[in-house]
Amino acid sequence: AQGDGERKQIPDEEDRACPFPEHVEEIEVRIDQALDLIGGTSTYMSLVDRPSLKSLTRWQAALDPALANADLSVRPRRDGDRFHPLGMSGPMKLQDFMVNAHVPSRWRDRVPLMIVNGRIAWVAGLRIAEWAKVPDDAERALLVEYRPADAKGSGQASG
Repeated sequence: AQGDGERKQIPDEEDRACPFPEHVEEIEVRIDQALDLIGGTSTYMSLVDRPSLKSLTRWQAALDPALANADLSVRPRRDGDRFHPLGMSGPMKLQDFMVNAHVPSRWRDRVPLMIVNGRIAWVAGLRIAEWAKVPDDAERALLVEYRPADAKGSGQASG
């Protein structure tokens, strides 16, 4: 008998493999300040000399350096979120983007979103927004890093 009719969920292999925190709250972010998220994960942003995009891991994103002066935060997805993925002609529903990116449904609320002035600039580990990319003539970039609790492997560049 479990009481109150609730079942205790036992994490399965898919849950244990999830690189994202169990829960993401909306938190303001500042440049050069590490931000600890739940479950041993963290995020960090800094202005750096423009990195080679090929040198970035899937857990790093290079954004337009002008965004460093904007309102920056990390939050989970919300109903109705829209995102303009890099390389796409226009915005799409974040839900559709995650489905197309094969993010397991149980992980989707756990993916941290980098928000700049109320817009999604980076879906951590997946892709940056077209409007947030580093301009061709920029010498610097806003480097955003998401650090999974168990940062295994680097995967491919995300931005």
